[in-house]
Amino acid sequence: PEEMEHSLSDLEKYIHEDSSISNLIKTALIHYQFETIHPFLDGNGRMGRLLIVLFLKERGLIEYPVLYLSYFFKKNRNRYYELLNNVRIKGEFEEWIKFFIEGICEISEDAISSIQKIIKLKKIDMEKIRNIPKGNISSLLLVYDYLLKHPFLETEDIRLLSDLSKPTVNKLLETLTELEILELVEEKKRYKQYVYKKYVDILSEGTIL
Repeated sequence: PEEMEHSLSDLEKYIHEDSSISNLIKTALIHYQFETIHPFLDGNGRMGRLLIVLFLKERGLIEYPVLYLSYFFKKNRNRYYELLNNVRIKGEFEEWIKFFIEGICEISEDAISSIQKIIKLKKIDMEKIRNIPKGNISSLLLVYDYLLKHPFLETEDIRLLSDLSKPTVNKLLETLTELEILELVEEKKRYKQYVYKKYVDILSEGTIL
């Protein structure tokens, strides 16, 4: 335990110290070092991947946590563990760093692709709303804006968001369903649950093997 505490302390100092090394290379080294220390009985992988995102954000390389490296590591699981092990045993840092940066590049391209799809979807769906001949377009746009932050919703969510009556909220959600923006997931006596499925599908790309 004492040796582990010293190792974590050294890692913390390394994370915060100024360095001439590229931040991407430093991120690869931080992840490797944390996984080697392996301080917890469970959750080391998740924490190690979280460190990647937090460090990149702290260094200003990303604004939001949109890089899902877990998928890349899982997809290349054998190679991932092999390279980490080679660093520990043989000191082969170069191949590990190359692999890590390839992962960053791949998931960055995936993130850009997802963002472009979301922009396109948003444009199409907002156009559908604006082209409604009759209806409360401003309220529909308010609900749509809420959907982008909360793609799963219930009738009560919209009632809490606005001062609209329950019949009005139901009508808005029915309209969005007719426009094929929302899908009804579950209907019970006291509530209905909807999902913005096309949006969720885009967000889910590259997260499930």
